[in-house]
Amino acid sequence: MEASLLQARIRDALCLSQKNGCFKSVGFLSAGETALCQATAGQNGGWTFYGGYEQAERVLFVALPDWCEDPATLGLITPLTILYKKEYALSHRDFLGTVLSLGLTRETVGDILVEPGRAVVFVLSENASYITQQMTKVGGVGVQVSVGVLEPLPGFSCLCEKTATVASMRLDCVVSALMGTSRQKAQQTIAQGLVCLDGLCCEKVTAEVRNGQKISIRGCGRFTVTDCAGVSKKGRIILQYGFYM
Repeated sequence: MEASLLQARIRDALCLSQKNGCFKSVGFLSAGETALCQATAGQNGGWTFYGGYEQAERVLFVALPDWCEDPATLGLITPLTILYKKEYALSHRDFLGTVLSLGLTRETVGDILVEPGRAVVFVLSENASYITQQMTKVGGVGVQVSVGVLEPLPGFSCLCEKTATVASMRLDCVVSALMGTSRQKAQQTIAQGLVCLDGLCCEKVTAEVRNGQKISIRGCGRFTVTDCAGVSKKGRIILQYGFYM
């Protein structure tokens, strides 16, 4: 979406929500669009991001009235479970292409989580019934589509624990350790809007990461900092974290 148009939609959503006491949403946003929305909305209250589950990468911008604190209660997003034979290797691109071929736009589709034999697609609730009725094949493979999802979500079935050492708990240092790459590469990744901290896009490389925070790196995975209190013999911080396989 064009930046100026997105900013205008964000301001309109905030204005209408405050004026009429109702919620307004703008969805689904990429990491870069999320960062732009965050900057446009500023530090004022009355808004949040919501993607249907805690670690979502693609999220809605939701302007909230005073009477609502939890966007999950608004019924904006519906997860669809798609079942197919495990021997077929269907990808994220296959599912996205099929949904878009139904005449829907990218901003109506949130995260798509895929595992052998099952995919979960988060969509705007207003389109859930239509997709369920129309989607019978993905990539030439017959599928069964139903509303709802059973935990755990694809990609969240196994939380693995790992340990690394970092010079500090700056975001670029932590992302460098999580990605297994240089700090320069980590800084580039952060600057591109590909890193979310507790569900919010963060482009500040000096942001301090705290124990218990969740970090999502687009194309790399989702992580949770489980401990950062220890210090190695060389004076580096011992970072313990979990990541989903």
